[in-house]
Amino acid sequence: MKDIAYYNGKIGRIDEVQAPITDRGLYFGDGVYDAAMVRNKKIFALDDHLDRFYNSLSLLRIEPPMERSELAATLNDLVSRLDSDAPHMLYWQSTRAAAHRKHAFPAGAKATLMAFAEAALSTATTTRTKPASRVEDTRFLHCNIKTLNLIPNC
Repeated sequence: MKDIAYYNGKIGRIDEVQAPITDRGLYFGDGVYDAAMVRNKKIFALDDHLDRFYNSLSLLRIEPPMERSELAATLNDLVSRLDSDAPHMLYWQSTRAAAHRKHAFPAGAKATLMAFAEAALSTATTTRTKPASRVEDTRFLHCNIKTLNLIPNC
């Protein structure tokens, strides 16, 4: 496959795999993620990324969606299905659950797992350097905006 996606056991193209609207990642940002580069269908520093991922789950008191070895196998299976050895970006995230919108942690709900891999942006065409720029960080001046997680980075 050119690109591949996974959500709680369902595998397909990125445009085909869907998450339920009740996934707590959508309305609370209640989850963690990690990302790694893939080259020649090998995930760069996977053990280090998994260390950080499972530590993040623990700090947010999210039960892992699967054992570490099973997650490593799932991610490796996904990248093995890519039809190219070209560089890809692999992204995965786990949210507390797909559950109705209540602030309290949903009792007994199972954590979700989403992952996808797609071609990495090529830097080979960049031939000149660009100067760094500084932008004022105004995130904390906008406390009246109820944003989802990484929007200030965008």
